[in-house]
Order: sequence, then C-alpha cells, then structure tokens
Amino acid sequence: MAMHRNTVSPKYRSIEIQCNIDTRQEEKAQSGNENSSYFLYRMVVAGITVAGITGIQGNDSNLLNTPYDATVDYQNTLYVTDRNNHRIQKYLMNSSYGTTVCGNGLNGTASNELKYPSQSLVDSNGNLRVAETGNSRIQLFYNGSLSAVTIGSVGALIIANSYANNIVQWAINVSSWTLLAGDINGKSGNNATTLNHPTDVTFDPMGNMYVVDKYNCRIQLFMSGQTVGTTIAGIRSHAGHDSALLNSHISVHLDSQLDLYVADTSNNRIQKFLRY
Repeated sequence: MAMHRNTVSPKYRSIEIQCNIDTRQEEKAQSGNENSSYFLYRMVVAGITVAGITGIQGNDSNLLNTPYDATVDYQNTLYVTDRNNHRIQKYLMNSSYGTTVCGNGLNGTASNELKYPSQSLVDSNGNLRVAETGNSRIQLFYNGSLSAVTIGSVGALIIANSYANNIVQWAINVSSWTLLAGDINGKSGNNATTLNHPTDVTFDPMGNMYVVDKYNCRIQLFMSGQTVGTTIAGIRSHAGHDSALLNSHISVHLDSQLDLYVADTSNNRIQKFLRY
C-alpha cells in the first residue's frame, strides 16, 4: 500500500504543456472516443542518477542498498528510503553524499531505529514520516530529532493495489473502492489502459496521476479523470541499467518544478527525469 503524496508548492510555476499529435491520435483510437483530447507532458528520456551508484550496493554515504522511495522538500533536498540499510538518507542539492537523518543503520525496534523502511514523506517543517514494513508502524521524526514517535492517520486512501494490477480510491466509511487506473477485474497487461504490479502513485497540483508500473518497467501518466496512460519514463517491458531504463523500481515523486524522481531499486540508484 502506498502513502499518497499531495505535491502542492507555493513555488509552483506554470509549465509548458506540449501536444504530441501522433500519440494523441493513437490514444483516441485506444479509447474509442474521437472527441477526446490528450495533452501530454514531455519528459527527457534519459534519467540522471542523483543518489547511489548504478549496480553497486553498500552502506557508505555515497551508496544505497535496495532504495525503496525518494521524496523532495521545497528546497529540493532529496530524502531516500534506504531499505536494506535501515535508514533515511538526506542529500543536499547537487551532492552525491548523503547524511543519515532517520535510523542508525541497525535493524531494530527502538525509537531511533528502523526495520526495512519502505516509504517516507517530508512536510513543510522538515518533519519526516516513515513507513516501516518490518515493524508495521509509521514513525514521525521531528525536524532534527533522531528519535521518533509512533503515529497513525485516517482519511481517504489512494491505493496502489499491486496484486490486483490497479489503482483505487477508498474513502472512509465507504464499503467499496473507485477504480482510477488499471483493470477493474485485476487483469495484468502492458497496454495504455492496463498495469502490471503497480507499487506507487503520486499526483501533481492539476490532479494528474503518476503510477509506478513495476513489472512493465515504466512510469505511466494518467491525465486527471482519464484511464488511458502515457509512458513518461522507462521503456515498456525492458528492464536495464542505462539512463533510459528502470529495473524493479518501487516509488515515484515530483519536486516543486514537477521533475520526476524514481527509486530504481534493483539498480541501487535514484533517477531524476527532467520535464521540458
């Protein structure tokens, strides 16, 4: 299950929306709606490694071990959930060396320890919320503190329903979910309307949805209210380690400029895809 991020920044500035006519026509054909209009955000195909070294595991300050998540604050400081090192690493802009801000590198249950963390969120005050798979808890680390308090939360959920191959919304006090993307019956696929083991989802300020389509080796963009996706990072069904490919990626995040950060887990790196 993915914690839903709501990326809204006072620094948000307008971006150019480019229209790809050929892709739009293809999507019209797929959707069966000739009156539909798809305006596509364009991403640079090749990713930039901003944390970790491709294919190398480790616990030094410039290495990662199975990173599961990446999030960015309003100063474009990067926070990486370094799962198998049981820590959260903080990277200042343009630095390839991280500082441990949560956890001490040991697998444990104490308030200053983490056990297989899977996701982290940073708020405008620099406080970090960390989801721990191993301890089945969410830990709140106040800005500057190395010890956490265990917290809980309620609200509507956006769920990356991995084994059902879809993204759903489940409101509190409602007995069923609403399909947002993927197949309603849980069938996997690799076309524009299907997913294969999605693991994370995030939204931009316009309500457009970005989905980690793990086993299809791609990031899919679903425009607000649409169920036809467009691949904006990775290449469908092609895992790899060069700058245009992904391998068992887990999570996705947008910064205040709507550049895309992907936790490229099996490559032990964080990839940044620039918007243009």
